[in-house]
Order: sequence, then structure tokens, then C-alpha cells
Amino acid sequence: MLRICRAVIVGSVLTLTVLSGSDRLRSQEPAGNSGALAQGIAEMKRGDLAASEKLLKQAIEQYPTSAEPFFWLGVVYLKLDRAVLAESMFLKVLSLRPNYPEAYTNLGILYDKQAQYDKSVKAFQQALSVKPDDQKALYNLGVSFLRQTKPADALECFEKLRHLNPQFSKAYLQEGVADSDLNRLPDAEGVLKKYTEMSPQDGGGYLKLGEVLYSEGKQKEAIAALQKATELSPDMSRAFSQLGDVYYKMALFPEANLALRKAIALDPKNVEADLFLGMLLTDEGDRVGALTCLKRVLELQPDNEKAIYYEGYINLLDGRLQAALDRLLDAIRLVPNDEKAYYALALTYSRMKRPKESEDTLRRFRELQIVHSQENNGAEYLSPGSQRGDTLDHR
Repeated sequence: MLRICRAVIVGSVLTLTVLSGSDRLRSQEPAGNSGALAQGIAEMKRGDLAASEKLLKQAIEQYPTSAEPFFWLGVVYLKLDRAVLAESMFLKVLSLRPNYPEAYTNLGILYDKQAQYDKSVKAFQQALSVKPDDQKALYNLGVSFLRQTKPADALECFEKLRHLNPQFSKAYLQEGVADSDLNRLPDAEGVLKKYTEMSPQDGGGYLKLGEVLYSEGKQKEAIAALQKATELSPDMSRAFSQLGDVYYKMALFPEANLALRKAIALDPKNVEADLFLGMLLTDEGDRVGALTCLKRVLELQPDNEKAIYYEGYINLLDGRLQAALDRLLDAIRLVPNDEKAYYALALTYSRMKRPKESEDTLRRFRELQIVHSQENNGAEYLSPGSQRGDTLDHR
């Protein structure tokens, strides 16, 4: 059964508010004397953050009661991941000008990156209380809700954002993620297709669309979307691992092998690619190769239940019964309702000549099989990723 990727929020980078282009510059400096501020902003946009920092500090020395230089210096520090300094700058801005929505939004981004979700949500909501139609604050609030596994709240944000600005393309992508998390797959497919029309060069949109299409049982369409994702984003390891997962579950083993090895080559720490390749090699009888993959998974994620289960299963196949027993019990401790682990454990007990434990374990397996059959109702899911929060930085 394929499992949908819950952990990675494709394309869900928090959007930094930098007052670009059409935003009104709020400098309180006297007319004609904004040289250091203007030059500092220009250097920041060119990517020379060190020069920008120096110039903005000069602007602060010249105009210590102006909120604008503090704001832009906070943006520079946020870009440099200097969280403490960034926070102090934005708080200074708000002490000088309490109704500054962009400062609240950037504070929210700062807190969200630190998983301080109570503070980030409050900051985004404060920005919206000052400026109810602040699209970046609304977008970032929705992304934060996705990261907190609150898809219903996220969906409300993205639907409102699309109403405010039908051309805000990322809102369609994130709404698709929220719909998917809520198992509203037809709705997710619709908005994700709209997103790929609006942003046809974004491989992340095709990646999420492929995941949703497979969950709907549209295998050929899913493969086409995932192949498109790899063409548009040839360095996106996860696109290859998801494509490999689909191939594997469709028993297209040579194609799966190639895609998964490509994913690992792009990112040696892609745990799901190593896990899927280990599963594939187990099915193909290459148990030595499978154990090598599983070992890499467990080095990065010692409590990865599926890797532990497959280690136990391979030990069972190779006749190492005590080792199999130990690993299968470990797997069940981590995921008490893993029916596969119970079935393999029942076989292990049987081969160890322990009939009572074997019968009890087999009974538990059958109970779980009935429950899971009723819950899943035949649905197919793509595999879960290892993080939540953001590739294109994106469950």
C-alpha cells in the first residue's frame, strides 16, 4: 500500500516581507537624506548582506527614532539566521511604530522557524488585525497551520487568500496540501492542477499533484506528473523517491530501482529512498543489499519502525530467529498496530517451536487485518516523508 507524503509541505516556504516594489517606503528620515538607508536596502537586494548591515547601522545612528532602518536591519539578520538580533530589531520597530504589519509578519516567520507556534500565530494575527488584507501575513499563517498539522485552519487561510488575490499562485499549491491532508482528494487535485497551470515550471507542484493522483488510484496520471516533477526539478531528490515508490508499488522494479538510486545519489540522507530501495531489494532477494540500505536508514533514524520491521523480516528469512524476534518486537513496540509485524512475528514463533505465542500473535494479526481493511476501504497512499515543513521550502 502506498502512503501519501504527510511530512513535507511542498513549496511552503514562509514568505519574507521586505516591502518590495509596490510597498510604500515608510522612512521617517528627512527628504533627500535617505542615502544610507536606500543604499543598505540596495545592497541587501544584491545579496551583499555584510555591506547592507553596515549601511543600515549607519542609518540607525543618523535617525535613531525612525522605524525603517531597524526594520530593514531585522530583515538582513533574518536572512543571516541571526534570530536574536532579528527579533530585537523587529521589536524595536514595533516600539517605535506599533501598527507596522510587516514587522509582525517577519516576527511570525522568525518564531515559526523556531517552532514557537503560539508566538508565530499571534504575530501573524496581529499583522492581520492591523491590515486585514495583508496577503503575505495570511499566506504565512496558513503555512504555519500546515506545519502544526492543522489543515482545516490552513485551508481557511488559503481560501480567503485566493478570494483576495486569485493570482496568488502559491495559495493554490498550499490549499492543495491542506485538502490532501483533509482527504479531500478531488478538491486537492483541482487546485493543484490550477497551480501547475499558473506555475508550469515548478516541479514541486507536479510532485504534490502526483501524490494526490496516486491516492485517487490514477496511477498513469500520477506517474506522468511525477516524471514531470523530475524533469522540471532534476535535483529534487524527493521527486525521484516518490516516483520510485510508485514504480515499486506497481511492480515496475527496474524503473523503481533507477529512480530510488537517483534519489539517494542526489541526497544520501534521503531516508525514504533508502527505505524503499531496501524494501525493493528484499522483494528481489538481494537481502545483503537490502540490509545495507536499512542500516543507512537506522543510522539517521534509529526508531524507523519500517526499517526495523524489514530487518526482522530479513532475519526471519535467513533463519536468524532470535534476531528476528528481537527486531519484530521492537517494531511492534514502536507501532503497536502494525499487522505485518504481527504476521512475521507469528511465523517466527512458529519456527521457534513456540505454538502458543504463535497462535496468539496470529489472532492479533487477523484482528488488525479486519480493522485496517474497514478503515482504509481499499485506498492507496503514497509514502510519508521524513519532515514536515518545507521543500521548495512544503506533508
